[in-house]
Amino acid sequence: HFIFQSTHPQLTTNPNRKSKPQDLSKKDMRTNERLPLFIGAFAALVAGEEAPELCASCWCVPDDASSSSNGTCPEFGSGISGVFDPALVDLLESFVPAGTGAESFKLQSDKGEDCNPLYQYAGVPGMVRSDLPKCVDPDSAGQDVSCAMVFPDGELANEKSCCDRKYELVNIAEGSTTIDHPYVITHKGHCGVCSTAQDLAIAGGQTTKGDLTIDQHSAVCALAYHSNPAEDVDVKFTKLIECFEVDVGYSSQCAKLWAHYTAMASSQCFAECQPGPPNNEGPPFCELGACTGCTEAAAGENFYKFMGRTSWNSGHTSGIARKCADFTPNDHDYCEGSLPEAGVCAAGASVAATSFQVSTSAFFLSIGLIFLQLRM
Repeated sequence: HFIFQSTHPQLTTNPNRKSKPQDLSKKDMRTNERLPLFIGAFAALVAGEEAPELCASCWCVPDDASSSSNGTCPEFGSGISGVFDPALVDLLESFVPAGTGAESFKLQSDKGEDCNPLYQYAGVPGMVRSDLPKCVDPDSAGQDVSCAMVFPDGELANEKSCCDRKYELVNIAEGSTTIDHPYVITHKGHCGVCSTAQDLAIAGGQTTKGDLTIDQHSAVCALAYHSNPAEDVDVKFTKLIECFEVDVGYSSQCAKLWAHYTAMASSQCFAECQPGPPNNEGPPFCELGACTGCTEAAAGENFYKFMGRTSWNSGHTSGIARKCADFTPNDHDYCEGSLPEAGVCAAGASVAATSFQVSTSAFFLSIGLIFLQLRM
């Protein structure tokens, strides 16, 4: 997903892996409609306060790992976290975008029309909306900046006033003194369509609006996308966007980006994403697994460029082991050291019922149906 700098993971761990666009017109389209769900590509965040063991006993891939040693694992904590405190999730969900900064950035062409963020696949037969023009890049993409939440209403009057706080996203260069209002760095690198407080609440909280983990619900969205081969592809793609926005809970533009990613992954990584591959290979190097490595390499720089926020540049782990050096610690202190207790920011708030509530049992039933289809 981004213009790769020192903060991005090593996406192409296998030099023999194919990353060029594949022509779907040469594939068995009936088989393509039965593609497995790319569960490995949608990693849920790791629950618990203790350091997750993602690469041997480490929460990340140590920089000094060698063929004879798993390397030295950095300390977990001090700005590196797993799942967020529920109080922080409540707070982030209560925040209100001002609509005057980078949070208002949309995926659109230079003429304000619908666009294709993964424009490296322009004109590739079988790729959804590959005929659309390229999207305009986010501001400051590729520059040495950080994305900040700026609070235009000023300092907090009290702890409760941190709830429902209005914010705007601004790209800030290191050492900048041009910001007149209080602000907090929310992640390293430029702001993108997934940099909002709403998207951080979903990623950091691990649970979607449909009460599933992120990887489970993303798989459900993908299943719905492939469940009706006869349905118009544009209609299915619109429903895929809605699934990520309404049911998972991403902001509208972030949901659209994830829909493009899902459609791309299903067409470019069929062989690598047969059910079962792990997110990472074994230690000491814990390279990306076949499915995860394929989808990330196929997505390329454009996906992360438009996304902006990732787990590692925001200081929290995910179900995929990343290089320790890629993480940027972040305490996510948006209340000047006095975070309201869980439920305080959510009190009195009405949460709209989603149009696609899926229970955990329904999720596993869906997975069972996939395996059945693959054997037919």
